[in-house]
Amino acid sequence: MQIAETAAGVARSRPSLVMTKGASRRQQLARLAGEGLLLLITSVSLLAVLFIFYFIAKDAFPFFKLKGVMEFFGTTKWYPSGEPAEFGAGAIFFGTFMVTAGATVLAVPLGVCAAVCLSDLLPFSMRQAAKPVIEMLAAIPSV
Repeated sequence: MQIAETAAGVARSRPSLVMTKGASRRQQLARLAGEGLLLLITSVSLLAVLFIFYFIAKDAFPFFKLKGVMEFFGTTKWYPSGEPAEFGAGAIFFGTFMVTAGATVLAVPLGVCAAVCLSDLLPFSMRQAAKPVIEMLAAIPSV
């Protein structure tokens, strides 16, 4: 504890800003334990993702060896339970591209217009009322 004098000359005690060696050591050990725990959690999740990739690749490699990559990406028939099974993902990729393009064509102009209205056109009171509504709409997941 250090003694400090106030402007009136009365001595008051206040805690020291310097930590003791034991407290400093405990703080350092707690920090290292926390960092170690975070490293362990990150490593486990990374290892899980790598195992997922490994098992998918292990099961997919015989198909690509037999049929080829172009068979998968180039054809449009997807009948995994058929005899013989057909795995053509071209239609799936094309459909995903078209939905993404359509959403972009609709969302980008609407978003730019909303931003311009909020920043330049609306009066302050209307902007303060519209801003939370737009933020709530942005928080709704689109999936």
